[in-house]
Amino acid sequence: MCDEYGNYIGEDYSDDGSEVSMSYASTAMTLNKIRRKELSEAKRLDPGYNKLYRTYTRVVDGEKIKKRVAIELYTCSDTPGRMIRSAIGGAFHSNYRVGKTDENIFFKVGMCTGECIGESNTMYFDTPEQYEKTLNVTLPQELKDNWYARFNAERKYREELATMEAKRVAVSVK
Repeated sequence: MCDEYGNYIGEDYSDDGSEVSMSYASTAMTLNKIRRKELSEAKRLDPGYNKLYRTYTRVVDGEKIKKRVAIELYTCSDTPGRMIRSAIGGAFHSNYRVGKTDENIFFKVGMCTGECIGESNTMYFDTPEQYEKTLNVTLPQELKDNWYARFNAERKYREELATMEAKRVAVSVK
């Protein structure tokens, strides 16, 4: 079957375009499935990637509802000198290294439940609150206060170093 211009259009041709959009939507959904599968496979091959499962109980309208939630986290190697890896997104922080005072900038957690597969069970969160929110736990306030004191001391030390370095560069330029 051909159209008025002589182009082959097949037997199931529709002039209103409805079938075209259906096949386009089907193709887009298939491509999204393929992308999700590839991403899942890439994560599975990452030695620091871990998927933990937690069951949470919530009360909704007087009923207790249990929900199983998957939490994706990334661990970091304990080898000194390796780049620190963010527990949430898995991003490597190239300016921060394991085994140095750089660790004071992050909230370091060792997951000793046996759920972490791979080379390590050490995770670096940005703050204690980020850890609490991610794993739905509550930390003692004293522990958080100690971490913030250590974090602020490290930040102040780094600011002083940067100031001294800026003065040294300004003097050498003259």
